[in-house]
Amino acid sequence: MINGYDFPEISYFEQGNIYTGCKGNEFRYRIAPEDKKLKASVWYEDLCYEKCHIDSEKFFEMTNEDLVKAIEWIFSKQK
Repeated sequence: MINGYDFPEISYFEQGNIYTGCKGNEFRYRIAPEDKKLKASVWYEDLCYEKCHIDSEKFFEMTNEDLVKAIEWIFSKQK
């Protein structure tokens, strides 16, 4: 748990794993490692990542501090 959010620790992403989640049916998010960074994505459709239109994406450094920033950024996009 990170800052009250149920997200995996940075080591999860360092091993190449992807984390997805949602709040309700119309807010979905994903954090994935890409080019040694964390890529956070947000969309507002009841579809999986591969079939949706990504509304917003942002890259963060692969650090514990930036993982917290990525999580905070994701939830700042919630409508």
